[in-house]
Amino acid sequence: MSMMIREDLGNLSAEGGCASIATSFLFTPSKWIKQQMQVSSHYQNCWTALVGFLEKGSLSSLHAGWGAVLCRNIPHSIIKYYTYERLKQLLSSSTQSNAHPSTIQTLLCGGMAGSTAALFTTPFDVVKTRLQTEAY
Repeated sequence: MSMMIREDLGNLSAEGGCASIATSFLFTPSKWIKQQMQVSSHYQNCWTALVGFLEKGSLSSLHAGWGAVLCRNIPHSIIKYYTYERLKQLLSSSTQSNAHPSTIQTLLCGGMAGSTAALFTTPFDVVKTRLQTEAY
């Protein structure tokens, strides 16, 4: 693998990790509310779950467990982006080098990349979910 390809894959992996930090900050509260509604029957809808949580804690506590979220999401994105791009490169080296992958090839690369990432990060996801559902 050439130095330029390695740098590109490294940059894509770092970008995926950084994107995970931003999206995790935005989506952690909504995921928490969803999980609370799944494990608790005393919330009738998202609004009552949010209001109930704010009565018990504060707005900043909606990000409780964010560290655990990052421990799952950052490696997941890094592995997924790296694997996806590497599989596309392997595919293009075995076919015409200037041809774009077909839709089926792209779907297969994406599916394999997501599966690989999930294989390594599911234990972190279990810990994250347990931390978020035990909080309240």
